[in-house]
Amino acid sequence: ILIDILKRNYTVKSITSSHINISKIQWKRVYTTNYDNTYELACKNINKKITSVSASDSPSNLIAKNDLIIHINGKIENLSTETLDTSFKLTSGSYASDSFESSKWAFHFRSDVRNAAAIFFVGYSLYDLDIARILMAEKIDEKCIFIIAPSCEETALEELELSTYGAIYPIGVDAFSKKIEEISETYQAIEEYT
Repeated sequence: ILIDILKRNYTVKSITSSHINISKIQWKRVYTTNYDNTYELACKNINKKITSVSASDSPSNLIAKNDLIIHINGKIENLSTETLDTSFKLTSGSYASDSFESSKWAFHFRSDVRNAAAIFFVGYSLYDLDIARILMAEKIDEKCIFIIAPSCEETALEELELSTYGAIYPIGVDAFSKKIEEISETYQAIEEYT
């Protein structure tokens, strides 16, 4: 019964134009601490082929793929009686016993954040201690950008905590999407040289 309830509540059936705009970007890689299929559904709506995995999947045959999304805490499509206790982080006990830092994907996450020119966190909070520890250890605050809900009394503490890790933009997902749209109208890709 629990699995049915979780699947009903975390399987997204519709998305907004903001989700679609964000999915149009050719991100190097997408990591998410969410279980849901929002990004996958947005990509499906624009016929963008992606590979969706969880942190329990081995990166060896996947890391070279373009358009890869890694669900750090588990992926709703993979939820079963077996994965509920092994690769789906749902309770404080599962967070305590299964560390992303010790997963095979953690190496690639560290490498990605070191090598990225900019790192965008959309709707992220620091409650995921594994990610917070990696961000602090890598000292990459000059290239981290946090898009969070618009400022209000409830988000003031979150803004303060996140400011240690990078620049805070309390504009919300919709305003971030509009900014992407504006920039996309005039953006010219820089040719890469090898």
